Amino acid sequence: MMYLCQYLVVILLTTTWIPVHSLQLRGVTRVSPPFVTKTGSSNQFEGYAIDLLNELSRVVPFNYTLYPTPDGMYGRPDESGRSSGMVQELLLRRADFAITDLTITRIRSRYMDFSEPFMRGNLTALIHRRNVRNMTTFADLVNNTLVTYGLQREGESFGSQEREPIDPIIRSMGQHIAQHNGSTLVKEEQEGVDRALSSNYAFIQAEAANEYQMGSNCDLTVIHHKQEYYPIEYAIGLQKGSPYKMDIDRAIRQLKNDGTVDRLKRKYWRTKCLKDSDVVSGAVKLGAISSLCLILSALISYVNININ
Repeated sequence: MMYLCQYLVVILLTTTWIPVHSLQLRGVTRVSPPFVTKTGSSNQFEGYAIDLLNELSRVVPFNYTLYPTPDGMYGRPDESGRSSGMVQELLLRRADFAITDLTITRIRSRYMDFSEPFMRGNLTALIHRRNVRNMTTFADLVNNTLVTYGLQREGESFGSQEREPIDPIIRSMGQHIAQHNGSTLVKEEQEGVDRALSSNYAFIQAEAANEYQMGSNCDLTVIHHKQEYYPIEYAIGLQKGSPYKMDIDRAIRQLKNDGTVDRLKRKYWRTKCLKDSDVVSGAVKLGAISSLCLILSALISYVNININ
């Protein structure tokens, strides 16, 4: 009986746990500065997420290769589990992990696992300084008739298709965008930034993305939404039941505790333009990132219903 128990323990250990350092992991990514940018070489990447991945590979440790998602999408599973983008690469087990500014959503979590989040944050509106006037909140933005506002139609901020109750301010924003027949929506982030620079337009998106744009152009500032109804987090995507999750979670916690996560953020989110007056409402938290997927998903769902 003792030998049988020992045999079963050996079988259990070898079938349910794989030492990460003994494997070459394959990851899928998507270009999204400053998280991931492509260098001149084929399938060579750099950026915040890549530096974080390198730190993780040293802590665990493991080796890895990266390839770009074939369709350029993040991926959103439907109710049947079919998806696209990086999520599909995980579902089809072509990739062991996915890393970029990928957000945790309820529907994604049905079909894949996520690491411990490495960043969190809030929602902001990017706007030219000349257009701020006395606006300090999203409520002020809604009540301002001189400035229009919009967001990215297919950005990662819409990673969730789940409908959630939305606060009155976000509902008013959805009505505003719907009244403009979607003309205030943009296809790419840079289009939204350009509109904010050149017209009376506020571009609503993740705080981290807007902080990055502020650091690149001192004519830009942000307005915060004071309500935090929907906490959203960025994490590494993993296959469902991934044997690497425990080790990667432990490594992320270690990098948070030893200050590595904050150090990397300071490296890529330059603060040369950021002064006390640059953030219209509240201080920017260096350790936070934002992508309020559920707010924006609800907003875009509302807009699509009213436009169509």
